[in-house]
Amino acid sequence: MIQGYFSIYFCIPAYSSRHKMIDNPLIIIAILMLFAIIAGLLSAKFRQPLVLGLLIVGMIIGPSGFGLVQDAGLIDLMIELGAILFLFVIGMEFSLKRLTKIGMKAITVTLFKVGIMFFTIFVATVLLGFSTTTAAFAGVIFSFSSTAIVTSILRQKQLIKRSEVPLLVAVLVLEDAFGVFALTFFSSLSKAGAAGLVSAIQSLVINLTILVIIYVLVSKFAEKIITWVTKNAGEEFIMFISLALCTAFAYLSYVLHLSPSAGAFLAGSIIATFAESKKFEHSIKPHSLMLSSFFFIAIGTLINITSIFEYIIPIIVLMLVSIIGLFIAIGVTTKIFANFSNEGAVFSAIAMLPPGAFSLLVAKESMGLGSQIDLVTIISVVILFTSIIMSIGLGNYKKISALISTKNGFHKTTSSLSFYIKTLFEEIEIENHHTKKLRTLMGQYLKNSLITLFILVGASELASYFNAKIPIYIIIGIGFIGTMFFFIKATNLFKQVIEQLVRILTNLEGGTRIMKTRNILKKMIYGLVLSLIGLFSPLLIYALGVSAWFLMVSVAMIVTGLMMISTAYNILIHVSYDHKYVIPTYRKVKFEMRKH
Repeated sequence: MIQGYFSIYFCIPAYSSRHKMIDNPLIIIAILMLFAIIAGLLSAKFRQPLVLGLLIVGMIIGPSGFGLVQDAGLIDLMIELGAILFLFVIGMEFSLKRLTKIGMKAITVTLFKVGIMFFTIFVATVLLGFSTTTAAFAGVIFSFSSTAIVTSILRQKQLIKRSEVPLLVAVLVLEDAFGVFALTFFSSLSKAGAAGLVSAIQSLVINLTILVIIYVLVSKFAEKIITWVTKNAGEEFIMFISLALCTAFAYLSYVLHLSPSAGAFLAGSIIATFAESKKFEHSIKPHSLMLSSFFFIAIGTLINITSIFEYIIPIIVLMLVSIIGLFIAIGVTTKIFANFSNEGAVFSAIAMLPPGAFSLLVAKESMGLGSQIDLVTIISVVILFTSIIMSIGLGNYKKISALISTKNGFHKTTSSLSFYIKTLFEEIEIENHHTKKLRTLMGQYLKNSLITLFILVGASELASYFNAKIPIYIIIGIGFIGTMFFFIKATNLFKQVIEQLVRILTNLEGGTRIMKTRNILKKMIYGLVLSLIGLFSPLLIYALGVSAWFLMVSVAMIVTGLMMISTAYNILIHVSYDHKYVIPTYRKVKFEMRKH
């Protein structure tokens, strides 16, 4: 403790915490406000993001620092309120309509970025000798990058207008959605306890379904009702209406045993669909800044200074692994799926280094769920150092790119594969009859897959509910038939999606090339899906509580998936090295018509 160090070196008697502790909530809030201002001034002085200053100041005034703030109840309240308002504001910048416009490119990069980071950190944590529970939390925590820190440093470095940034922002937006789900999952688990994991997952699926149904219904009528209220009551009530909607959904999530923050996020996304959503943003943001500042300071008070020295080796190892993992997760994936140059891929990897607010929230949830290490302290230290590394790295990304870029076989393979995938994404994003049909099929496939999951997971819950009224074998029979029906339907829709992709790429109803294109697409899609399942499969190891040796199965799936992608690539280069056969006929026709 800092008090103890002062006692030793300056011969000042160390007072017990009960003499130092301030228990008046108003004085504590005043202290938080004062130090929030100090954090802002220091961050501006050293040209660092405000989040870093708030975390450091929170650590200094917290129980392991000078002990100015030690009221655990008030700290938890500040974190909960701050998280609710913080995610409400994020939700206001996130609409489902915007998500549908992000495109397959950003979705694919996000899936692989989160998957690769989760898998590499999970494996590293297990190799450090920690349990699969700790590894699962660490993997999720390191999977998310910080929207606030990334955009703040890019603006400071005047790099916000680079061509790679729109895709990176889209990835950050999608990560927020993943973060809400992860937070909801772990929050539900903390209420059920590790012993009731299967029950927690079943309840999570059912309660999330209820929440989503209510969300869809409210989003259809909310704008008309709120517009009518503001027209009659005046625009000065916008802030109260916003907070009322936020509170309602937060409370609904609480009643459904979900994270209140997830409900607040959905409430914000409803407002994001309004025609005048900017008015709501302007009314709530000044207040959210205050409470989100309290949130980061309150999180900072949870940092244990002695834990930094106790876990110095895990901190260094996990930070190095996360940096290397990000260069693969962002650098390689943006090069393959987004056709970035070597320089652009290196820039993107450096820009996405710092973990974010969702990492801190999940770390806090881990405190009561059997984590063997202080993940709040570890991730806070990693945020601090990766932000500094990012700031320095962005000033030298061209030199770093020149240092690590080589014209070898791997570069040639990624460039060729990138060109093919770029063509595929370009064709999908063009608005025509084929792409509209593809989106319809994909929507139907997703809907049927979710229904299958709901029946499969929720069948036993429904069975226990209707057990007294309906014989159990009838419920099980209905559940089995329903699951098989929607599973077969989803499987057939998946086949139709692949066939539609083939039509888009060849723009033909038949011919010699369509068979080769179908073969390439099947192997590539199956390879990518199998690789993703392998990357996320450690979650099952954690959920089932089996030995970490089952990671070998995960590795086997990833290797098999990569081999399938490699086979697709070999077929591709034997068909046509420049891959121009995949450019649809209608493009050539349009070009010839322009010439005439």
